[in-house]
Amino acid sequence: MEVFQDVAFRLAPLTRNGARNMVRSIKGHKLLSGFRGSPKTDIATIERMLVGLSDLVMDHPEIKELDINPLLVHPEGEGVTVADCRFILETPA
Repeated sequence: MEVFQDVAFRLAPLTRNGARNMVRSIKGHKLLSGFRGSPKTDIATIERMLVGLSDLVMDHPEIKELDINPLLVHPEGEGVTVADCRFILETPA
């Protein structure tokens, strides 16, 4: 939730537990969990996506940076959508 200056950064490799803690560390977690009648979002998919991205980065050392902004999170069970993504690549030494 960059607009609220509510972001989290981690270095790969990232485990499922690490991804869960990462998501829970942001202040906007309350909004993702369903707040004041809004539906709970698909937090499980966010966690799986983060682990998958971590695996991708570990398998491809040419990826030096990865930025997803925005990530659209749908109601529970409906997944997420990456609206924009930027990779910064560098030839491995």
